[in-house]
Amino acid sequence: MGLSQTEPKAKEGNGKSDTRIQVQAGTTSRFADEPEIRRPLPINLYDHQTVAAATPAIVKTKEVIVQSIRKTWVQIQCEDDHSPPVFEDWIFPEAHPLKVRGTKFWILIRDPDAVKIWKDRQSVEITGNKVIID
Repeated sequence: MGLSQTEPKAKEGNGKSDTRIQVQAGTTSRFADEPEIRRPLPINLYDHQTVAAATPAIVKTKEVIVQSIRKTWVQIQCEDDHSPPVFEDWIFPEAHPLKVRGTKFWILIRDPDAVKIWKDRQSVEITGNKVIID
């Protein structure tokens, strides 16, 4: 349906015949049994800007690392001080440090001298049993 061939031309000087294929207007494929190939449309800059403006601001998450020097009990809550604890147990110096990601942390420590805390690879000063990290 989409193709028609012209008659072969007379042999030219090199001894080979020249056969030409004509494609009807509106088709993008050379052959009728091939799938249609669609070309990408250009991006409308106005649509792209409205979608970008509609997306909310990205909140940067923080990483808190709690490492034990001596055995002590620790409770960690994320995002809200009334939320259920993310971690609530004893930590030991032989164990790997705790790594927690979020935006705000409440850390309750039974022995504040028994742990070291880092926020985004920077040391956090521990002044009491409860540490709040914003």
